[in-house]
Amino acid sequence: MTDKELRHLSRKDLLEMMIEQEKENIRLREALAEAEEKLKNRDIKFRKAGSLAEASLMLNGVFEAAEAAAKQYYENAKKPIEKEDVELIDSGWYIDPAGFHDGIVPVHYYGKIYNPNIEYLADSPTVTAKLQDADGTVITENKETGLYIMPDDTIALMGTLEVEVKDVSENTQILISAECGEITKLEDAEYPMTIDFPADDPEKKEGRKPTISGKVYNRTDMDMEQLEVILILRKEEQIVYLDKTFVKAIKSKRSKVYKFTRNTEWPEHDEMEVVVRP
Repeated sequence: MTDKELRHLSRKDLLEMMIEQEKENIRLREALAEAEEKLKNRDIKFRKAGSLAEASLMLNGVFEAAEAAAKQYYENAKKPIEKEDVELIDSGWYIDPAGFHDGIVPVHYYGKIYNPNIEYLADSPTVTAKLQDADGTVITENKETGLYIMPDDTIALMGTLEVEVKDVSENTQILISAECGEITKLEDAEYPMTIDFPADDPEKKEGRKPTISGKVYNRTDMDMEQLEVILILRKEEQIVYLDKTFVKAIKSKRSKVYKFTRNTEWPEHDEMEVVVRP
């Protein structure tokens, strides 16, 4: 299969190919082990052989099978694993009317990027938000970039798109996309993963200044200067509110409280989510 054909395969198809290749490797390892076992027991084979010539031919067959199995196994092992592009697995945006000023309204956007590679680190993951008109002309855009995404990990990024009200019509739309810089082999260096910083389910408290708070945990062996915490409120699966805050100076194996505060009630919602990134 050519590189071009591989690039058009879905992630599911690639995964199935990897599974089939692993099954083939297992079969070859078993064949190699079986051949080695036959070599160990070649005296038994000699006794069964009717003559020295027959025994020699039998032994040659065992060697050939072992050599073929070993060759195929090592060829498969040397094949490089194809690099896959990062995927935007969740996104949305929210117009913040409280931030309106001088004919400009802020549009907060969010994207969660997944790195499907199992051996490669994705450098400089970026979420881009664009306001464009009906013919595809980009009116304005904004980008938010992170440091990296570990293999089989995610990163959540939030940014703000400054939109002039005069540029908005029923034909304009906001598009969110994701990309990354280089996808490089992960060598000996280990970096924190998103799963290393779990957060409690957010707890909402009403009052003169309503709050949403919880704890975030640092499960790594490193002290972290700060963690970014993003709050997402949804109603019927649509984002109705976005905000972010920072938890600073969180030591290894410790937790700290994150808190979001508003001067007015929270927008009506049926789901709260908190995502954390280093």
